[in-house]
Amino acid sequence: MTEGKNFIDNLLFDRTPSQEYREQLTNALREEVDTTDKVVSPFLIFRVQNEWLGLSTSVVKEILAKKKIHTIPHRTNKTLKGTVNIDGQLKLVIGLEGLLEIRPENNKSFSFQDELLSMFIMSQGQDEWVVQSSEILGIRRLNLEKMENIPVTVSKSTANYLKGIFYYDHKHIGLLEEELLFFSLKRAIS
Repeated sequence: MTEGKNFIDNLLFDRTPSQEYREQLTNALREEVDTTDKVVSPFLIFRVQNEWLGLSTSVVKEILAKKKIHTIPHRTNKTLKGTVNIDGQLKLVIGLEGLLEIRPENNKSFSFQDELLSMFIMSQGQDEWVVQSSEILGIRRLNLEKMENIPVTVSKSTANYLKGIFYYDHKHIGLLEEELLFFSLKRAIS
């Protein structure tokens, strides 16, 4: 009985999400949010190395299946990781660990190209980026009244892209400032 259960568990839990499931998640991102309650906002919660981050769903376009990144000779750097094929179009892939100055987990060298990691597309106007993350927790509605100020030691850092910090599900989550993030990505890539 145990072998049969393990076989079924492997079939259920160790598989790639279906296209239909990914489309449901994408459609959930596109749904209009009730603006009458301005203190609760939806955020995509994800992890880069050992840091949990939140990004407003207003700039998240799609959550992607894991894909292989193709490096760009003489152009790949700590922010620009390469390109990936999305529905027949090549899109630039960025790693936020370089831009946000996030140290590698356990002080070991780590490359996003070493393995297939979670990805999502964020866009604002004409700018569109594929972002790689170590893990995607999902979309959570956060009460903005519970957002804490950024500690002084963080706000003086050169990597200050946070507008506040939340404590959610036993995790400290830094909420990213979208305007500054997009501006800085354009400068880092050009």
